[in-house]
Amino acid sequence: MSTLSVLEFMRKTAEDAALQHRLEALLGVGDGNISSETELDTAESDALKGERAPSSLSLRRKMVSHFQSMN
Repeated sequence: MSTLSVLEFMRKTAEDAALQHRLEALLGVGDGNISSETELDTAESDALKGERAPSSLSLRRKMVSHFQSMN
């Protein structure tokens, strides 16, 4: 997964309420908006780097494929 696709996923969390809810449920913390440094809560950051990292990576991969198919 490229850095650009990860950044695109992060940006989409600001625009897509359903995606925010999915990410919030997956992480179990925060509001699901990880679109920027100011939006990324400390708890979200910790969860993304911790034991929930594989699950969040799986969601990113699915959503990036979805975003790319829309272009």
